[in-house]
Amino acid sequence: MKYPLAPLVVALVLGDPTERELREALISRGGDPFVFFSTPVSATLMLLAFALLCAASPRAGVRAPSRPNSR
Repeated sequence: MKYPLAPLVVALVLGDPTERELREALISRGGDPFVFFSTPVSATLMLLAFALLCAASPRAGVRAPSRPNSR
């Protein structure tokens, strides 16, 4: 499927522990997602991640125009 190997390995290694800690943080705060914005450092990192996600999204849908068949 031509996925790069490095991101796949990182996802496999860090995926389960990250999900477990996310679940634990949400349970400890009664399901309040604003726990991730409770300190200035975490709020800055979350906003930076959101900004990078938004910046990358429009480029993912842009493709080079296809060439017509020249017969």
